[in-house]
Amino acid sequence: MIRESPPATAVRSPGCLRRLAPKLGLLVGTILVVLVIGEVAVRSLTKIDKRLTVRDPVIGKRYVCDFDDEVFVPESGRIVHLRFNRDGFRGSDRPYEKPAGTRRIAVIGDSMTVAVATAEERTMVVELERLLAAAFPTESWEVLNFGVSSASTGQELVLYRELVWRYQPDIVLLAFFVGNDLTDNSRRLTSARRIYFDLDDKGGVRQLPYLAAASGLSGWLNQHSRLYVWYRILRTRSRERVREMRGRSASRFQIFNTAGNEDLDHAWELTRRLLAEFRNEVSDRGSRLVVAVIPSGPQIYDDLWAEVLSAAGRDASDFDRDHPEHELEDICRELEVPCVTMTEDIREAVETGPETGDERLFYDQGRAHFTDDGSRLAAEILFDLLVGEINAGPIEAPIDG
Repeated sequence: MIRESPPATAVRSPGCLRRLAPKLGLLVGTILVVLVIGEVAVRSLTKIDKRLTVRDPVIGKRYVCDFDDEVFVPESGRIVHLRFNRDGFRGSDRPYEKPAGTRRIAVIGDSMTVAVATAEERTMVVELERLLAAAFPTESWEVLNFGVSSASTGQELVLYRELVWRYQPDIVLLAFFVGNDLTDNSRRLTSARRIYFDLDDKGGVRQLPYLAAASGLSGWLNQHSRLYVWYRILRTRSRERVREMRGRSASRFQIFNTAGNEDLDHAWELTRRLLAEFRNEVSDRGSRLVVAVIPSGPQIYDDLWAEVLSAAGRDASDFDRDHPEHELEDICRELEVPCVTMTEDIREAVETGPETGDERLFYDQGRAHFTDDGSRLAAEILFDLLVGEINAGPIEAPIDG
């Protein structure tokens, strides 16, 4: 009788594993050593710090709660003292219940509002609080910063629904940044991990499913591994370069396109309905909504505008650097929402006064966020708007609910 032999793999498997074990151990050990060396190198040779943003399953994104430390910010090239409160937003803890005799303004926006490259006392929000306190000394003023990087109007609406209203603001100041808010509102134009909305069949908006994201391991690495943060930064920059090579980076400039197209028209209509929803919800709670339009660098500086037109190619003839303001002013007029645009005032300041060093009023030669001087100027423009709103009449106390 011929006896069948066991499968070869069954015979060889234990032996193979024993022979491979030292090699696998050596490989794993080598990888660990390389990672440790990389971690030490990044910490020693760069000023990269841990990531401070956190994915949130409800409001989309916030900062590390109860954070208070010195952090090197590459954009401004300096160490900045950053403080985030119990809810993960910039500034100190404030009670949810508004103290008697206090006026509160909640400023909701993206990275232009949170301004991590600027010391807290020099941010647009704190400068605005200082101006209001000086102009109305008989009242107590609190201006709260609810800015978070990469936020869109839709995500900001959710933030108001879930958190901001609890602070009982008299005025909700919604900061709309021309540089990316329109495209960030539309899932057709961007695909970042943020909260998106879309149009519904009833003339309103509906929130799309949102996956809060990052795994527990990724979150831990963001907080404890500078090498991992360096890798994330490098990957993001590489993707941006690829998009530029493919000509896709020009999509963020479509807000200046007066000709429009199906996706762009959809983004504008979505933005209009989001602002309408914002107005309704703020009004229902007894507060006032005010929209502030923050310009991007190309709207201020001619050389940057020339770069936009170059990126637009054949569509350049349809581009208008003032088009975003006109569209947003029309929307706010239709919705009867006060609106202020900063572009003309900032252009005038650039033309009539010297700017600081090579940073202009925005970091990175006009391409990034407000410098200290830019933040102060923005606060002065907002102050002029809010004085009119304050003098328009008393604001009824926000209702609970």
